[in-house]
Amino acid sequence: VALRARDIAERFNGLYGKTFTVPEPYIASSQGGGKIMSLSDPTKKMSKSDENPKGCVYILDDPNVIIKKFKSAVTDSDMEVAYREGKDGINNLMTIYGAVTGFSMDSIERDFAGLGYGDFKKDVADAVVEHIRPIREKYEELSGDKAYLEGIYKTGAERAGYIAEKTLKKVMNMKNRLPQTRPPAILLKILGRVMNTRLGPAPASTPNAEHAGKMIRPAVKATKVS
Repeated sequence: VALRARDIAERFNGLYGKTFTVPEPYIASSQGGGKIMSLSDPTKKMSKSDENPKGCVYILDDPNVIIKKFKSAVTDSDMEVAYREGKDGINNLMTIYGAVTGFSMDSIERDFAGLGYGDFKKDVADAVVEHIRPIREKYEELSGDKAYLEGIYKTGAERAGYIAEKTLKKVMNMKNRLPQTRPPAILLKILGRVMNTRLGPAPASTPNAEHAGKMIRPAVKATKVS
């Protein structure tokens, strides 16, 4: 059973005192783009695993591909750009348009009053293309500079190793401070998995957690980003 990092942090903090910082979620409203639905089936959440390739828009999609996907987006037969119940397809397109332009639903309804869905879909597609254009251009720029990328992931691996080592020492110190309380078995299990995955089996005479504590930094430094 997979446990989230939040679950482990909360459990450990409950046993030993505040050790890990538990992140607070940021959840946008549905009309603010917090939940984007599939273009091919607006009753389902947009997902990269959608069997219909027209249902999901990828950041690195060619602009012409994005435009075609929005042109084929499922709507309804009302031909009125309005956000209300029963208009899942149009509601979704309005949500996307509002998220990338900052326009409110009322403003969008006024701007497209009397216009057909074709005009609206085109404007939504153009707005999305322009919104993600800087990301695509930056990706293309960076993906061509291998030396820069290698420097980034090597520096990141060293920093991650340093932080991981400090965190692990803090965890073990908290555990040793309260010897009457057993450390969460799941924590030691995870440390053991990290060790076995990256370093191979631990020596028979060395506890998993201790072995992981000694070797975690070089293990992280040796890890490459694929």
